[in-house]
Amino acid sequence: MFGLMLLLDMFLLLLITWMNGNFGGKIQRMSLYISFMAKDNVPFHSVIFPASLIGTEDNWTLVNMIDGIDWLQYEGTKFSKSRGIGVFGNQVMETNIPCDIFRCHLLLNRPETSDTNFTWESLAQTNNNILLNNLGNFVLRSLTFCKNSFGSKVNKVNLNSEDEHFHYPS
Repeated sequence: MFGLMLLLDMFLLLLITWMNGNFGGKIQRMSLYISFMAKDNVPFHSVIFPASLIGTEDNWTLVNMIDGIDWLQYEGTKFSKSRGIGVFGNQVMETNIPCDIFRCHLLLNRPETSDTNFTWESLAQTNNNILLNNLGNFVLRSLTFCKNSFGSKVNKVNLNSEDEHFHYPS
């Protein structure tokens, strides 16, 4: 899970850097920087790493908040890439299980208050009980409602100028 969270963190940093038009690796105009990581990395990333950045006397954006989470274990033991314990990106791709199923399962079982255990059985239960049963039932009921209420037709919607320029209140 730490690897997934680190990858997500890095992706967000690169995306924000790209959006800022600053490709030098430094995020200078970002107003909020939140980092997600496993609990054992919090001391380094909250004290040592920011001190190193400050020591460069460069204009780095420092982290505003660190979300330290507990560990995601694999079948009752700690993930370890070096020992081959766990399931990693290349193995996920080889399963031919859509990555959205993994994403949903990992988000639902995020280790926020205690260590969480990933098992293939729990992944199957998330897929069968939540995605297929609950979400599938919701989609079926929604489509059936639309069919029965609107005669299976989507009517043309005429927008006025106020509709076309709608802005959410801030």
